[in-house]
Amino acid sequence: MPGWVVSSIEARQRAAMAELAASTDGPEEAMRALWERLSTPELRPFVRLFFYRTTLLSSGAYAANGSSSGARVIRLASVDIV
Repeated sequence: MPGWVVSSIEARQRAAMAELAASTDGPEEAMRALWERLSTPELRPFVRLFFYRTTLLSSGAYAANGSSSGARVIRLASVDIV
């Protein structure tokens, strides 16, 4: 995935977090509002992409350090993409 796509999504999420922080009465309310936002059907593909990408990056680091489980996750993820 191109870096500009990730940067764009992250910038939108930072702006949304700033808006939530300004419009809520504390961290607990802000986190509840964030969860409501992230759990909408419209954002589900982006949340899934975030965790998928994070898993691949972590697994890549483990695989680079010789972990067979990291390499296995990358192989399974590659099959899932194709």
